[in-house]
Amino acid sequence: MSRRFGGWARPLAGESGAGTVFSLSVLMVAALLGGLAIDVSNAWRYNELLKTTADVAAHAGAVVLAEGGTDAAARLAAQDAVAINMPETRYGKVLAEPETDVRTAHYDARTNSFAGDGDPNAVIVRVQRSAATRNQVPTLLLRLAGRAGWDIARESIVALVPTRRCKPTDGLYARGVLRPGAGAHVGADYCLHSQEKVVPDQGSFFDRNAGLSMPDLARCGLNCTDRVTEGAEAAGFEANLIREDLPGMVQAIADQFLNPRVKGPAESAFFASRPLDADLSALDEVGVDISKLATGQVIDISLQAFSRMRALPGGLIYKVTCSAAAARAEQGLSPEVLTLRAGNSGLVFHNLALITNCALEIDPTARIDGAMILTTRGSGGYDVTAAAGAMIGHPGGGCGADVRSTILATGSILLSAGVLGPDVGLVSGGDITVGQPPTGVAPVFAMTGVGMHAAGTIDIEAPHAYASCGSGDDPFLPQLQVIRYLEPEQIGGGG
Repeated sequence: MSRRFGGWARPLAGESGAGTVFSLSVLMVAALLGGLAIDVSNAWRYNELLKTTADVAAHAGAVVLAEGGTDAAARLAAQDAVAINMPETRYGKVLAEPETDVRTAHYDARTNSFAGDGDPNAVIVRVQRSAATRNQVPTLLLRLAGRAGWDIARESIVALVPTRRCKPTDGLYARGVLRPGAGAHVGADYCLHSQEKVVPDQGSFFDRNAGLSMPDLARCGLNCTDRVTEGAEAAGFEANLIREDLPGMVQAIADQFLNPRVKGPAESAFFASRPLDADLSALDEVGVDISKLATGQVIDISLQAFSRMRALPGGLIYKVTCSAAAARAEQGLSPEVLTLRAGNSGLVFHNLALITNCALEIDPTARIDGAMILTTRGSGGYDVTAAAGAMIGHPGGGCGADVRSTILATGSILLSAGVLGPDVGLVSGGDITVGQPPTGVAPVFAMTGVGMHAAGTIDIEAPHAYASCGSGDDPFLPQLQVIRYLEPEQIGGGG
């Protein structure tokens, strides 16, 4: 209400400045809320940015470990990833102590804890903007209330862990293309995996709980649909399985077995159920001193002497050396070949380890049972060939670590269909081919508990029924691992 004086309106007493005060109050509340929102949203943004940086850095380090890199190389890769994602010139210092904020550890997936022993398989990265780095996330309005900045830290743990879906002992695992053969029947708990693609032929069938995997299922196309391959859609899943370098792994096993001063876990596991035979007379006949032989001892024997032996006592490591292939080629000679055959004495390669640099030819009469046979030849052509009629695996059809046989080669392997019995491992630094039997008859061959691992392709030319043995571990097969992000607060033990 106002009174008019000389044409001018004058406010009544008590109304002066009320609107101004109210407006200022509203503005102050709005500014308070707006400033608080800015501070909180800024803190949230940096929380997410720090978490993403920690994840990317830990993953980069884990990839280095997966590729066989050193502990130091993995830490350096993680630190570089931090620098790329949050450069110090823009975000300030986010690693308080690089040597402790970026570290490696051994993670035990069975106990969900960090163990003091074991090779590093996990990378832990902690990044922060805090007082510890003299780089807090600054505040706007909260500074007036005494909070000059936010302390924000995030941690990420990325580990290489065994896949839960497939076992190394029960499956075909190729880095290149995998062709399991026409009309393949893949049983429960058996896996087909390729880092490139699996090509199941028409008429193939996957049982329930069978596995069919590759990094991108789209590469398989219609072959991985139920229209072409029954059960393929239920069996299919995308996976990037990580294995160590196979030629390097085969060479490392050879070096470890032949070193008398080192007894690794694979050697210990192998000879735990393969004691030294009582009858050593066959070794005595070729001039080997048998007076002090013990389980797991290396017998260094020439190709000629080995070929003359009527029997091979178990519980020992036989080292057979051939002349260098390059040197023989210069002399116009063919590479030396170590032929495994039964001979007149019915020799069986049983409960022993044979390590050679020769090309291996497995004769139709050969019987390999509970043995580990390894060649480091690694040159052109096939390092191992096995003719129809040979038998690799336990003749009784049983499964178990004490009867399992494993063939390893730094190069490629060629086998005739029907050669592989139950519970057999194959490791090739090249390709693995299982050809048609020479008769041209193509029955469905059984392949039970066979674990094939190739750095190249796997090509099965004859129809096979694949089944799991469920026998557990083979110390000579590579682990199948995946990269997994772990929640730090859910891990027991110290990091």
